[in-house]
Amino acid sequence: MAGKEATFKVTVHKVSSQKLPEVDAEFIERFGVEGGDQEKFRAEIKKNMTREASQAVDNRVKQQVLDALKKVNEIPVPSALVQQETDGMKRQAAQQFGLGEDFDVSQLPNELFEEQAKGRVQVGLLLAEVIKANELDADDEAIKAKVTELAEQYQDPDEVVSYYMGNEELKTQVKSAILEEKAVAKLLEQTNIKDVEMSYQQALAAAQQQAEQDEGAEEGEQASA
Repeated sequence: MAGKEATFKVTVHKVSSQKLPEVDAEFIERFGVEGGDQEKFRAEIKKNMTREASQAVDNRVKQQVLDALKKVNEIPVPSALVQQETDGMKRQAAQQFGLGEDFDVSQLPNELFEEQAKGRVQVGLLLAEVIKANELDADDEAIKAKVTELAEQYQDPDEVVSYYMGNEELKTQVKSAILEEKAVAKLLEQTNIKDVEMSYQQALAAAQQQAEQDEGAEEGEQASA
């Protein structure tokens, strides 16, 4: 039935409209603000919005830098690394679709993931070279600072920091993220940057559009298959 026109007959049983709650002490306390302090509540919202906007802008700029880096550096990539990345993407897809840990990912065709996997490997190799050439590194102090920043959005930040700093695998992931940020910053130093003024809503919408485009490339391959 894909692509076929269809007519649906429906019966409306109820029509509802949104009713916003009153911003009183009781409402504010639901968000963990003791005493229902409205000024503190507004300050917390502003801090969260500022963090979200900053992350959206940073992610969009990073993606633009990585896309440009890949475009001007068409390098051959080892097939073994591409296959490794492809297998990882298969496992991730199986998890997202709830296929279970026992699902045999070899049943998923490589063709659905290879192109994106190749791009990821290419970017990874190029970033590794930037990190090596500029002798970039991140010690435990830098890792803890990054984790502390990420933990601000949780109810008990100290517990999150302790958990991350006590887990070597998580620390390695954070270190990789820090090195990637440093490498992107180095690349930005060599780039002509054009600032564009955006509202909060526009910045988040642009970041969301970029994320959907990245996901859409893979979904488009799956649909055509």
